[in-house]
Amino acid sequence: MTVLKIAVTDFARQNLQTGDIDERGQMSQVAVEIGVAIHQRIQKKRLRENAGYECEVSVSSVFNADQDLGIEVSGRVDGMWDEDGRMIVEEIKSSLNVPRTISLLRSDPAHPYILQAKLYGWMLWKDRETIPRVRILLVAAGSGHETIFPVDFDPVEFTAWIESRARWLADTWRDVSRFKDERKVMAKAMKFPFAKKREGQRSLLHDVESTFNSGGQLLAQAPTGLGKTAAVMFPLMRGAIARGDKLFHVTPKNSQLREAEKFIARLQKKSPGIRGMILTSKPKICMNEDVRCVPDACRFAKGHYDKVNVHDLITRLRGEMVINQKVLQDYAERYEVCPYELGRQVMPWMDVIAGDYHYALSPHASISELGVLPLVKNPKPALSIDEAHNLAERAIEWYTAGV
Repeated sequence: MTVLKIAVTDFARQNLQTGDIDERGQMSQVAVEIGVAIHQRIQKKRLRENAGYECEVSVSSVFNADQDLGIEVSGRVDGMWDEDGRMIVEEIKSSLNVPRTISLLRSDPAHPYILQAKLYGWMLWKDRETIPRVRILLVAAGSGHETIFPVDFDPVEFTAWIESRARWLADTWRDVSRFKDERKVMAKAMKFPFAKKREGQRSLLHDVESTFNSGGQLLAQAPTGLGKTAAVMFPLMRGAIARGDKLFHVTPKNSQLREAEKFIARLQKKSPGIRGMILTSKPKICMNEDVRCVPDACRFAKGHYDKVNVHDLITRLRGEMVINQKVLQDYAERYEVCPYELGRQVMPWMDVIAGDYHYALSPHASISELGVLPLVKNPKPALSIDEAHNLAERAIEWYTAGV
């Protein structure tokens, strides 16, 4: 039996995202380092005030999802103590907009914050055979004002959710396993898409493949016309796909991006089954003149996740050979969904993703997180950087303060 180890924060989620795209919720989120500092301040204050207070309490629970898969869930409780003979379990969350966060919690009983708090309560109930009182402590990042949000917790009722979630995770695990196995078989059958290799191209192919296999880094200089895009992308794609991962290929200009797209299309003729994505920025792919990702202002944001789920759009997109701006906008028009968010959702199932430098290298890059398949730990994607001499200028732009 395979045992899937998963953190409480990952287990305590809805099976599928639902509802609207609403950037106002994202704007309430606090930077990780600030959130950690707030957690520690609250915990130190609780320790001074309450001798029975415990913080960062490790908890874990193991159960079978089915006959082939066991799930081990683990995490650390922010705070817990006894009050009037009843255990209190407290999950601390910081926010830039506490009223907005409270509104989201009240409107969504399956909010990840609520599910996480309940999961800690459930694990302690199983371990200590007592039903705790569960609550979320919301802390305003600016003022430090604290608001207690009580969470209704029925362990028997929540057990049904646990079982349902475990079954869904088992199905997802099998889907991902099948996908990775298929990619490994496909990688073995991949063929270089050109009949002859140019002078110097064969050497570059060998150097890239050797560097990939050794886990190293390669800085290569090649003359124009050598065919370096093919010589770099092909061995990296084959190697990454063979281990169940993908290639991120980043370029400084649209002209190089078009070259990458042409190569992917040519490769697909020799190696059917390769799936590629060409990234487009939100302002360029947005269906509206003004980019406002809130359901009140955008019909594509309203009910986006529900429409994606009802029409099973991720499965449909997984069958597309190349996903680019046109493909995503066609789906957006047909199903009234956000093309940018739809692209983000299908990204994990691609074999190669090509886009501008900033998607992988800027201070706010998130492609490495978005491109990870569900339940996969420690992914090892390959990265190719085209025209790398442009990186210095880009880095100056990213890290220079603006006014």
